[in-house]
Amino acid sequence: MNEISPRQTTEECLYLVSLNQLALQLSPYNFDIVMWQCKLYDQLHMSVSFVQAHQDLGLKGVQLESLGYLQLRHTLHNASYDSMLKPVLTKYKKYESLNHSDLQKLKLKTFDDDNYEQIENFVEYEAYLQQSYFARV
Repeated sequence: MNEISPRQTTEECLYLVSLNQLALQLSPYNFDIVMWQCKLYDQLHMSVSFVQAHQDLGLKGVQLESLGYLQLRHTLHNASYDSMLKPVLTKYKKYESLNHSDLQKLKLKTFDDDNYEQIENFVEYEAYLQQSYFARV
């Protein structure tokens, strides 16, 4: 997908946004097109449009962690914590809480099932979640 460069004219930027809108009309559920839309709006500092495009991605669970850098970077660049990052953090905290609860249950179940190899995977995943940049915000 095309990136916005500092040398592009306003007309070229509008062309890319229009092209993206057309692609969305033709394929409204295409994740890659919505992702491209987020990146375009981020590069153009179009915060309201970015927030809507980010919400349209419908990120859940681990996607919040892997694609959260977009929201975090945009929020820091545009200094809009309450309107932009807070909803994502709330969603992530819920995900983290559910994961913690599920992991505790799954670790106990692996002991009951004598499936000790699986415990290492759960412990590693727990450590991964604790290293999240969202966990540190």
